[in-house]
Amino acid sequence: KMENEKQKFLNLENFTMIENVNAKTFYNNFVKSAKTLNNKELVDIHSVNEYKTTKNYISKDGKSGFSITKSGDLISVFNSSNKRGFLKSIADIVKQNVKTLDCYKSKIQDLPTMYNKIFGFKIASVLDFNYDLLVELHGKEYTDNFIKLHGKAPVIFMVNTGKEVVTKHFNCNEYEKALEYRNSFC
Repeated sequence: KMENEKQKFLNLENFTMIENVNAKTFYNNFVKSAKTLNNKELVDIHSVNEYKTTKNYISKDGKSGFSITKSGDLISVFNSSNKRGFLKSIADIVKQNVKTLDCYKSKIQDLPTMYNKIFGFKIASVLDFNYDLLVELHGKEYTDNFIKLHGKAPVIFMVNTGKEVVTKHFNCNEYEKALEYRNSFC
């Protein structure tokens, strides 16, 4: 269990991160911080139970964090502190431990470009916006608000690889194919 692992403090540039944070603490800090984020509709909040199987990091002040799944997927990246440079400060950890990440191409924040420039991740596949899938995952109210703020933003599937990657486009009903293509580079 994550709760039994020893926490370790990582002194990074501008941030002190706590490694091996238990699921409940990570979840509570993320939910609280997400309410203050400009791109709150894009944040990837999972259930407390899902965070029990991931490696969770939060900043000493609890306003920044991220989680890495056992398969090496970067999830739930957030920074609600006033400090700049969060992604740069965690870049070494991410580059060493993360194989994949998924994000939306939003009008508010160009996450794919940020993840490419800072982490060196490459776009493997692009999945057209899928209204029904987003409703299934987050509900109709969330989905309608998402469209209002971000339009029909596609999902970008990225990989951390030294291989050459050819970006492939997928229609909204080809989620599994988009994932399979992304995973072919891992």
